[in-house]
Amino acid sequence: LRLGESVIEMASFPGRIGLDQRIIETWIADSAAAVGQYFGSFPLPRSLIVAVPVANRSGVVFGRVRGGGGGSMLLRLGEQVRRDELYDDWILLHEMVHFGAPFVTGRSAWLMEGMATYAEPIIRARAGWHTPEDLWLEFANQMPRGATALTQESLDAVSRPGLYWGGAIFMLLADLDIRERTQNHASLETCFRAVLKQGGNTTARWSQQRILAACDAATGTHTMARLVRSYVTQPGEFDLNALWRELGIRMAGRSVVFDDAAPKAALRRAITRGPAGN
Repeated sequence: LRLGESVIEMASFPGRIGLDQRIIETWIADSAAAVGQYFGSFPLPRSLIVAVPVANRSGVVFGRVRGGGGGSMLLRLGEQVRRDELYDDWILLHEMVHFGAPFVTGRSAWLMEGMATYAEPIIRARAGWHTPEDLWLEFANQMPRGATALTQESLDAVSRPGLYWGGAIFMLLADLDIRERTQNHASLETCFRAVLKQGGNTTARWSQQRILAACDAATGTHTMARLVRSYVTQPGEFDLNALWRELGIRMAGRSVVFDDAAPKAALRRAITRGPAGN
């Protein structure tokens, strides 16, 4: 597949996936285009996706990215997968976001996984595959799983259950703070694009400190440095329910209702809408 100046090679293990190959190719191309919109362009000039059919299964089963000399992804697809399951699933987009960030050395898996966990639902919503309500409902339902990573453990010492959503909360706090301090002229995407422009994709190995310093330099803020002191090296105080109220998010059964008069409602809308400045 060709996407601008990027080439995605695809291969598959023996087996029979029921869907027409062109449907899978279109899904991969659409996903790559959506991720490219988030990063400004698709993160790697050349990458490989290897599909492994899984017998007696439906849906997207598993994905994993390997970096090093190049970016490659293992993608396990159920032989009975349906088209609607492809576009409703999170795994491919999550792994493609990993293409756009370096492998982080040290006790920093929360940074890699938090970035992908936070960005993926946003990318899906901007692509029109989910509604803004779906996006914030997912955050409201899932982020409580990571709250204790910030308030009791610290992200550098987080246990696996809080790794993904604890990291995602950090990313949400960073995105909101950067947008607020720059009057929406910069955002978390400004950070990620700056890291990528400096060669920080999945083929590289960077320290946590290098990534976060590059973010602060790109946005002209000290957001990452402040959040590191508050939640990364030691646990701190944080009220997730208060944040939802400030953003104008209220649970109503199994859905969410927006309050556009809330103090940070404009920031919530900006995150859903697109990169800073839009």
